[in-house]
Amino acid sequence: LSMINLTVVLPSTTGNNEVFNSDQLFSVRPNPFNNKLTVHSDNLNSKSTSIKIFNSMGAVIYTGKFFANDFSVETNSFAKGIYLVELKKESTIQRFKVVKN
Repeated sequence: LSMINLTVVLPSTTGNNEVFNSDQLFSVRPNPFNNKLTVHSDNLNSKSTSIKIFNSMGAVIYTGKFFANDFSVETNSFAKGIYLVELKKESTIQRFKVVKN
């Protein structure tokens, strides 16, 4: 038996693509998190990435852009709960569910 990596790109009504695959462009850690959330990518190639963090009610509570392979968000002011991290690089969007302890 051999393993294959599968990438599925689904078009959306916004014109952006959502990527669902076993080799994600980004990782978000730690999960669960406390006072800091770090986004990592080995593949930025000098392109900017935008980040949005949504609370469980769907409100945007953080927005930013980064160019480095590692980017951290201080989360001291975040309440305990579930958040959605949305990362966008060019026309690719990835979303991660994370939990604040």
